[in-house]
Amino acid sequence: MSQLRSIWLIKSGLGLRELRAVLAVAELGSFRRAAAELGYTQSALSHQVAAIEAALGVPLFHRPGGRAQVRLTPAGEAACRRARRVLSEVEAVAADAEEAQRGASVRLRVGVSQTAAAEIMPAALHAFRAEHPGVEVVLSEEDESDESAGWRDALRKGDLDLAFSHYPEPDEFVEAVPLLEDPWVILTRRDSAMAELERPGFDVLDGLELVAWTHRWRAQHIGRLAARRAVDPALTWLAPREPLSKREIVLCYPRRRRMTATALALITAIRDQAAA
Repeated sequence: MSQLRSIWLIKSGLGLRELRAVLAVAELGSFRRAAAELGYTQSALSHQVAAIEAALGVPLFHRPGGRAQVRLTPAGEAACRRARRVLSEVEAVAADAEEAQRGASVRLRVGVSQTAAAEIMPAALHAFRAEHPGVEVVLSEEDESDESAGWRDALRKGDLDLAFSHYPEPDEFVEAVPLLEDPWVILTRRDSAMAELERPGFDVLDGLELVAWTHRWRAQHIGRLAARRAVDPALTWLAPREPLSKREIVLCYPRRRRMTATALALITAIRDQAAA
């Protein structure tokens, strides 16, 4: 971006509201859904996005029209990466002020599944603690066989600030932010006959001995995120031809409790890691 265009962007008054609008459209793939999420009319949100596109001189979205999903252009992807950093820094400023005013250690309590604890939180915490070294983050592993009821109750009571889930359901008390898809896969030995198959159907499991095939199997089978990082070199994973029910990792927080700036900064770190 030229220096002249950068100065015009600042003087035009474009700022955080417009950046949030662009990110919302990018994440939801729809101007209508993004407007509803942010509490704007669709025309107002479209105007905010158009203002940034005019300031930058490039389109940020492919707009196919109709019900087709809106997609980012290469310029839009670059703009979103920078916008996330900007909003993260703003949240960090508020979090720093909050911590200084309280004058005591701040604690955040996060309910995690095994996958989230192993695959998402380490890098997210590393980035978060670099900016907020005085904040204590306590991870509480949830029983995945009763995950939904457990963390919802804890969020409502204030026992948890954030929680990961695979099975979000509409709830007036809990907000669920999608992070990434983690579909079911078949984990097997590399030397098994099954490992030679390309995208097998679940019928290949008929008559085989399966680990953790019980009445709680939904919570005990393995997702792609964990399977692809299996440390045992004797194991491999296969993506089944027929998808089971959609499996998505989401981050949840209470709707009716004010989110602190520190909690918002941690949410940003988690979302950045999930998008990496």
